[in-house]
Amino acid sequence: LRLSGTRAELLVELAGCRARGFAELHDRALRGIDAVAVAVRPRGREPVGAALCWMQDSADAALRAEIVAGLLALEREVAAGCGG
Repeated sequence: LRLSGTRAELLVELAGCRARGFAELHDRALRGIDAVAVAVRPRGREPVGAALCWMQDSADAALRAEIVAGLLALEREVAAGCGG
């Protein structure tokens, strides 16, 4: 997820996050922190978020893919447990 750009660019990026089912944040402020987040949508309730963050140099592409898969599985499990 980019935190800069035009409103139109942000809306396009948010649509992509919704389509993928997750958002990724790659730190651009030199702190070295990245994150992945999912929205959990229990039926009839407000959505909540689940996220993991890590130091950029501690997660390669394979681990990032595992993190995304794990968060998406968590989202499905929590939503199912809440009637979603």
